[in-house]
Amino acid sequence: MKKNIVIMVQAFVIIDLICFLYFSNYRTLHEQIIRFPNVKLGEREHITQAMMQFRQASIKSIRNIPPQWYVTIDLDPPPDPAFKGNIEVGAAALRSTKELPEFELARYVSDAEPRAVKAILMVQEYPGDGKERKLEIDLEKP
Repeated sequence: MKKNIVIMVQAFVIIDLICFLYFSNYRTLHEQIIRFPNVKLGEREHITQAMMQFRQASIKSIRNIPPQWYVTIDLDPPPDPAFKGNIEVGAAALRSTKELPEFELARYVSDAEPRAVKAILMVQEYPGDGKERKLEIDLEKP
């Protein structure tokens, strides 16, 4: 009787381990982390606006939203969301794209890989004349 209970407990442990490994691999195969590309800014330039467009993606989470940034997610059309963010006050402008959010994407449909297709940054010199410069980065080109 004791031997049967031990075998049953071992079987449950093995099944739990298999399920854990399967679902942890499933998550890594079907979800990915996307960040804004590194961009060299001028000596006094700061990022005041950022946008990223995605294809065939579902945004699972957004991490590292800068303080004092106003952000929106445009979900129309459905498989192609877009993130938009801009500063609320001048002191919130960023010196590097490393300070911008990162996105956890999942597949919108099972046979299409989620991807970022375009990043747009608006940069401005501080102190400066208030003129902004637009940086458009095509993320689909190698």
